[in-house]
Amino acid sequence: AVKPLFLAKGMDDDDDDDDHEGAGDGAAVVKNVLLLVVFFAQHLVMARGSFKKAVTKVVPWQMERNLYCLATSWALRILILEWTPMPTVVFELPTKAALAAHLFGWALVVVSTFCIDHFELFGIAQHFHRDPPTLDHFVTRGTYRLVRHPIMTGWLTAFWFHPTYTQGRLLFAVANTAFILFTVHLFEEPDLEKHIGDPYPRYKNPVPAYVPACPFNFASMTSSPEAPNNPHHHKAA
Repeated sequence: AVKPLFLAKGMDDDDDDDDHEGAGDGAAVVKNVLLLVVFFAQHLVMARGSFKKAVTKVVPWQMERNLYCLATSWALRILILEWTPMPTVVFELPTKAALAAHLFGWALVVVSTFCIDHFELFGIAQHFHRDPPTLDHFVTRGTYRLVRHPIMTGWLTAFWFHPTYTQGRLLFAVANTAFILFTVHLFEEPDLEKHIGDPYPRYKNPVPAYVPACPFNFASMTSSPEAPNNPHHHKAA
């Protein structure tokens, strides 16, 4: 709930004028970009299989996702607390339509987590199992029948539909969009193709990445030549 509230209003609040006095737009951009880099780096590093393998040598496998969620919470906390407002308005969208789309984006994120495994995503379900789950089949359901990455579609919708776009909000939206495209197509989908095998390309080619029925589905951007014929359950976000 914290990130939606921050995106809805908090990032544009400039209550601590004394803290930001003398900081020009250039300084605010540099500071905010560095905060975003820290946030992105945490996500990128801790989501990699090699990192997860190293972590589970130190802690029980059930704790790996908990550590990821804890680190994400702290990275988000730092981002929110240290973010420098950039309140200059760049452009505006129709209020009612933008708010409706904004709320739809957040709803899509939540609904899509239940289309995979909501409680496993947040590190809860793991503690009810003694051994790591055996992934022996590949399934797609719910929103994953429409797009390959519905959670990311929800994020992008929330980022890009808001009544008022300040410099800070625009910076946040652009940076997060670039990060999503970068990580999904250079890391996540190649990893999925490598570990799932043949079923994933067959799923990827006809199903758009983010927008239902979109003729350009980003399928040609990612391929893993070493993908084994080893079907697994689809856990892509």
